[in-house]
Amino acid sequence: MGIHDEKKSLLLVSKKVRFEALEVLYGENVFKVYLHRKGGYYLKKYFAEANIRRIRKMQVVMQPQGVSYGHMLDSTLWSPILAKLTKLSIVAQQPLEAQIYFNAPSFEEEMEEWMEWLRAILQYFARQLPSSCIVEVDDDDRKETSTIIRECLPSGYRKVQTLAGDFCFRRNYYS
Repeated sequence: MGIHDEKKSLLLVSKKVRFEALEVLYGENVFKVYLHRKGGYYLKKYFAEANIRRIRKMQVVMQPQGVSYGHMLDSTLWSPILAKLTKLSIVAQQPLEAQIYFNAPSFEEEMEEWMEWLRAILQYFARQLPSSCIVEVDDDDRKETSTIIRECLPSGYRKVQTLAGDFCFRRNYYS
């Protein structure tokens, strides 16, 4: 996740060049974050706080991971990020089948947990995002997820298909 050594030399020219280069690097690239399990842990682990606050474009991938639904977002990390985003792409993959492991919840229980978790996160996003932020959603047109997204993002969003969604939803454009 770091910058390769040979590309760091631009950042070492001067403080002014470093500042401007970092603004472009973090402001123009899209950072992908998976929210299951450790939602945001890797942001804190691999990026300095000052650089996290420079992020302007983000793709958030939400996939069913069972036990992870209890984990909510750390507002001290996420509020400053969301407040400055110019573009947010959401890939939301609801559960499609029952999990197979010891003591796994039924499919209905998993869906209920997923919908509660998704609703809470999307409501948080909606409260934190600036009105100028462009929001795109890839939910593979799944009824339950689409309903929650419409409910939680009333100010609007664009339906899209993303490469991350192609992988999550196993869409195959080559058949």
